[in-house]
Amino acid sequence: MVILVALVLGAPALFTHDGFMRDFTNHLWLVWVQQTAISHHLLPTYFISAPQVGVFYPVYEFYGGTLYAATGALAALLGGHVTVAYVATMLLSVAAAYGGLLWLARQLGVRSWPAHAPAIVFVTSAYYVSNLYGRGAWPECVATSAIPLLVASGLRLARAPRTELVPASLFVVAAVVFLGSHNVTLLLGSLAMIAIGLLLCWALRISPRDLPARRLVVLGGLLALAAGVNAWFLVPNVVHASDVQVSAQSLFGWKATGEFNAPGVLFNPLRSVPSASTSPGLFVQIPDWFLLWVLAVGTAWGGVRRPLRRSGAAIAAVLLALLALLMIAPLWDALPRTLRDVQFPYRLNTYVVLCVAGLVLFGVLAVQERSIGARRGRLARPALAGAIAVSVGLCGWQLWAPRTEGMFSYRNRSAVFVSTHITPHSWYDESYTDASAPIVYTGDRSLYIDPSAIGSDHVSLTVTPPPGTAPFTTNIAGGPYAVRVSGGIVPVGRSPGGTVVARRRATVSGPVRITLSVAGGAIAAGKVVSAISLLVLLGLLLFAVSRATRRRRTHRV
Repeated sequence: MVILVALVLGAPALFTHDGFMRDFTNHLWLVWVQQTAISHHLLPTYFISAPQVGVFYPVYEFYGGTLYAATGALAALLGGHVTVAYVATMLLSVAAAYGGLLWLARQLGVRSWPAHAPAIVFVTSAYYVSNLYGRGAWPECVATSAIPLLVASGLRLARAPRTELVPASLFVVAAVVFLGSHNVTLLLGSLAMIAIGLLLCWALRISPRDLPARRLVVLGGLLALAAGVNAWFLVPNVVHASDVQVSAQSLFGWKATGEFNAPGVLFNPLRSVPSASTSPGLFVQIPDWFLLWVLAVGTAWGGVRRPLRRSGAAIAAVLLALLALLMIAPLWDALPRTLRDVQFPYRLNTYVVLCVAGLVLFGVLAVQERSIGARRGRLARPALAGAIAVSVGLCGWQLWAPRTEGMFSYRNRSAVFVSTHITPHSWYDESYTDASAPIVYTGDRSLYIDPSAIGSDHVSLTVTPPPGTAPFTTNIAGGPYAVRVSGGIVPVGRSPGGTVVARRRATVSGPVRITLSVAGGAIAAGKVVSAISLLVLLGLLLFAVSRATRRRRTHRV
C-alpha cells in the first residue's frame, strides 16, 4: 500500500516532464551541480558558479546542503541520471510520510483499515500536494515528510526493550533528512514536535522520572549523531546566518499572502486558489472533511478513557493556536523575527494537517474501543471511509487539473540542463551574497572571473585586475566566512550587491595569480564533526549487524 501511494502521488513527476513551478527546476539543477561535483571529486561542493550569481556563491552552505549532496550522490551512483534520483527522493518522501503515520497508528493499537486514515489525511492534503508540485518546494516537502517517520521510529525505540537495528536505522535516516533539508522546516517542525510532546506528556501524566533513561540516552545519542552528519553545513549556517544578504532583507508581513490566510480559503471544502495568486497550483485548504468527522466523533467523547481524551485535547489546543496564527494578522506580525523568517504564514499548514491527522488517530482509537457508543461507532467507520474517499478524489484532481508553468519543462534541456555554470531559466535567487564586510564603492573598476573556469572548491587561476592599488569590484559572491581569497589580490570589503571588493596586493600591473578556496573556521569545524559522526554511525552499524549475525547463529545451534 505504501508503494502504491508513493507511485500515485509521484505520477505527475514520473509520467510527465513538466517543470511545474519554477523552484522545482531550480532544485533539480542544484542537484545536478552536486552530482557533477561528487562525480569529479567524490565530495560535495559548497558553491555554484554562474554569470547570474557570480563565482563561489555559497548556496549549499546555507540551504539544504545534505539533501542536495545525498541526492547528488545517488544520481552519481545511477550513472548521472539526475532526474531519476530527484524523482526517487520524492517517492521515498511520500513513502516515509505515509509509512511513518501508518506505523505510528499500528504502534498505538489501531487495527484494520482505519490505521491508514491518519496517513491519508497527511499525504492527500492540499498543502502537501502543493509542496510537491504547485510550489515545487522539494526541500520543504522532503523535510516535512520525514517528521512522521522520525516520530514513529523514535516511539518504537523508546518502547522496545532493546535497540533494534531497523527502527534505529530509520530513526537516524529520518533525523538526518529532517535536520539537513530545509531550514524553515527545521525551525517550525522542531517547535511543533516539542510543543505537542510536552502537551502529550501533560495529558498522559508522564513525568521525566517515568521515562526510561536508557532509551532516552539512545534516542538522544542517535539524534546528536544525525545532527553531526549535517554539521558540515549546519555549523557555518548557524554561525554565519546573519552575515548574508537574506538576513538583512525585510520580512514578509501577514498581508503579503493574506489572500491565502482567509477562512473562506482555508476552510473551503473543495480546493481552490485565490484569484490574486500568481501560483496556479498553490492550494492551502485544511482537511476539513476529516475535521468534521473528528468533531462528530468528539461530541460523544464523554465515555472515552481520560488519557485518550486529554491527548486529543492537547492536539486540538495546538491546532487552534496554529489556526489563530494563520488567520489573525496581529498575532502573526507580533511573532519574533526568528519565527517570522518562515516568510509565509501558509507554511503552518503542514503542522495544521499533522494535528488533524493526530486527531483522526485519536478518534479512530475511540471508535475502536467502543467508548463513544455502539450506534455512533457503527456510523463512524462509514463516515470515515467517506471522508477518505472525498480527500483521495480531491487529491487526484489536484495532481492533474491545475495548469503549471510549462516553460520550465525539463524535456527542453535548454531550460535546465545547459551547463552546471548556467542557471536555469527559472532561477531568481541571490540571497547568500555577503552582508558582513563594509561596503566599498569602486566606480567602474571591476574584475570579472569566468564562472566556467571554476571546477572545484579550490582553484588557482590567472586574472588581470584593473591597474593600480585602488579597490575594484569582483564577482566573487561568498563572504570571508565562505571563500578564502589569496595570491595577487586582497579583499577589502564588499559591493552593495554583496560581492567581494578587492585591490591588488602590489603596485604591479598586468596579470596576477590568485587562489580561491573554501574558508576555514566554522566550515572546517563542521567538516570534522560530520566526519566523526559518520565514522561513529558506521561503527555502530557494523557492530549491530555483527551482533545480529551472532544471535542468528546461536539460535540455529
